[in-house]
Amino acid sequence: MKKVGIILMILFVSCEAPSAGVSEADSNTFEHNVQTIKDSWIKGYQEENVEKVLSFMADSIQWTSAAGDVSGKESL
Repeated sequence: MKKVGIILMILFVSCEAPSAGVSEADSNTFEHNVQTIKDSWIKGYQEENVEKVLSFMADSIQWTSAAGDVSGKESL
């Protein structure tokens, strides 16, 4: 019985409570990424600046139309 009690105490002590919420580092990264989207992609659309919109996209991006045609960044 002592062994069971010791095992239960070890299990209870070794378990960590789940952390609540989002870390400050993750929150800062998220805010930075949101600002990047606002400054490049969204602002580019608002200004009708194709270069600014495309600067947000990777060079290897592929767009597939509803018809199944695949095109790259140059076509966009």
